Amino acid sequence: MLRRCLAAVLALAALPVAADEADLERRLLQLERDLARLEADLAAPPDARLGVYLEVDTGVLLDLQAVTLELDGHPLAATLYRSNENDALERGGVDRLYLGTIDPGEHRLTVIVTGIGPHRRPYRLGHAHTFRKAPGPLNLVVRLADDGRRLQPRIEVRPW
Repeated sequence: MLRRCLAAVLALAALPVAADEADLERRLLQLERDLARLEADLAAPPDARLGVYLEVDTGVLLDLQAVTLELDGHPLAATLYRSNENDALERGGVDRLYLGTIDPGEHRLTVIVTGIGPHRRPYRLGHAHTFRKAPGPLNLVVRLADDGRRLQPRIEVRPW
């Protein structure tokens, strides 16, 4: 990719002054796209990427207000939800909670969910999930579901 960017810069430098404007603009746009792609790959190498997503299969036992993520005891992400976002999640939508990079190895993801629980009382639920990050991208899905037997929500984390 870097070679391609350098080749494009050299090609632009070698153009005569009277070059076609449209061709010059096309080459500049391609160069911008290549540089943006290169910058993204350098900032977040594909082999170190971690994506964490939320899906909801609830609505009776929990009115979701916020989700907080911690990785190895350090804050990772926090998201607040409004009623229209809750409606979208309950209809099958998926929300990206985090997309970034982490080092390979053992990690502990802690998910903390807050909302209004059974009997319209404030509710806070936590779940810790240990996983091993190998080279290559990893996507995890946090699933929030009603547990009818215990009459409370539960959190599940699994690879996606």
